[in-house]
Amino acid sequence: MITTRKIMFIFFILLLLSFSASMANTGDINLEMSCKVINHDFFKNFSAQGHIQVNSEKLIEFINRITSNSFSFGDTSILSSASFESDFKANYNSLYLDNINLKIDSTLIKGFFVIENLKKPSIKFKLKGNQIDIDKYISISNSINQKQTVEKDDKQKENSKNDSINKIKNISFNGILEFDLVKFHNLEINNFFVDASAEKGIISLAPVSGGLYGGKYLCNFNADFSQKDPAYLLNLKVENVAIHEFIKALSGNDKISGNFHAYAALISKGLYFKEIISNLNGNSEFLLNNGKLKGMYFLPSVVIDEIFSYMSNLGKNDYSKEEFFKERSIKRVRGILKISDGVIENNDFIFIADFLEALGKGKFDIAHLKADYALKIDISGFPIIPIFVKGPVSDINVSLDRMEFTKNTAIGVVKAPLNLSKEVLNLGTSILDKGITFIDKGSDALGDNGASKVGKGVLSIGKGILDVGKGVLDVGKDIIDGGKNIIKKED
Repeated sequence: MITTRKIMFIFFILLLLSFSASMANTGDINLEMSCKVINHDFFKNFSAQGHIQVNSEKLIEFINRITSNSFSFGDTSILSSASFESDFKANYNSLYLDNINLKIDSTLIKGFFVIENLKKPSIKFKLKGNQIDIDKYISISNSINQKQTVEKDDKQKENSKNDSINKIKNISFNGILEFDLVKFHNLEINNFFVDASAEKGIISLAPVSGGLYGGKYLCNFNADFSQKDPAYLLNLKVENVAIHEFIKALSGNDKISGNFHAYAALISKGLYFKEIISNLNGNSEFLLNNGKLKGMYFLPSVVIDEIFSYMSNLGKNDYSKEEFFKERSIKRVRGILKISDGVIENNDFIFIADFLEALGKGKFDIAHLKADYALKIDISGFPIIPIFVKGPVSDINVSLDRMEFTKNTAIGVVKAPLNLSKEVLNLGTSILDKGITFIDKGSDALGDNGASKVGKGVLSIGKGILDVGKGVLDVGKDIIDGGKNIIKKED
């Protein structure tokens, strides 16, 4: 019986032969194919096998010609050349590609690829590549003119959602993809590996693993499209990543280093990105140790200038910017995150380095990209520095809490005389105690009168020092009153 699938298969073979003949002399594509018919029962159980080889040294020109576009890229190596070579077997119901050698620019991929049951395709594959720079090819999609989207009503959105879910349910694949090196957003991932599968709407990427700047990551991701509202589960573990190299690759900043560890367990639901982010829930924790901090460069320069300006206004001109920006060894940076409906909450951020501690707490709304976070930075020799981080990410505001900083600076001014008065008082009390002890224990050696005279002399010295201590304490209290007046003026 001649079916539509058989007719399409015959048409495909004829089209491939026609394509080969038409392209052989264009200079864009060179195609060679050898084919042997295994089963001659053409209309019942036709099957064939052979070898196919395609080469192009002007791939981008060929793409522009057949798509009527004019793609051009600053990097002339993009899509400059490509080749494909493979053994194949085919029948009305399946296609087998084995000993694949696919080369696009500098990327070389080998392996096998199988499509079974063409009526309801099921794909199996195992592919391994040397390297791929994803950023280079993202620019291709950005070059394509996007169709103008028309706003849909609720019914149209629901129908579109159902159609998308049904299409995903019909996807069936099982395979392994590996790359020695993957470059993405300037990041480099070594030994990239993913075991992927999909069946009846259940998609699994488990595990996804690789090396990342001296460390490694392991990720398990599952998506369930078998229900009306798709559900997602993500478990991620990152170990011993050199944060210096990671941040430098992303932003060019090299002011912090150390070994970074993290884990996350997240769940969500929805089909579209905004839905998924708004429904995100879970927990995460991170740790950084054995590192260095090259000064307080993470604070905006305007905030740093404001800090020193305020201290100068309060008569404290002896604070050193050199101390402020010196390199410090990091002992530990840690934080636990709780995510509820797209809002990250952290109440225990701690940063401990040489002569520096910082505490932080607040929230970050990732659904609406807004921050509301507070930091308190304690640098040795400085008053505690309170920082606000507020507002939308597009216009984030990092500012000094002026009122709190003024109070902290005023308190810092009085700490020294208060400590001095306490030390003098303690000294006076100690001498008084010794004088009394001398009176009690010296009678045997000097007699009552002699011991009494010496003891009274010591007591007089102790009382004198005690009076000095009280005087210094009075000075400390005066300075406190002065600090309170400064605070009132700022308020």
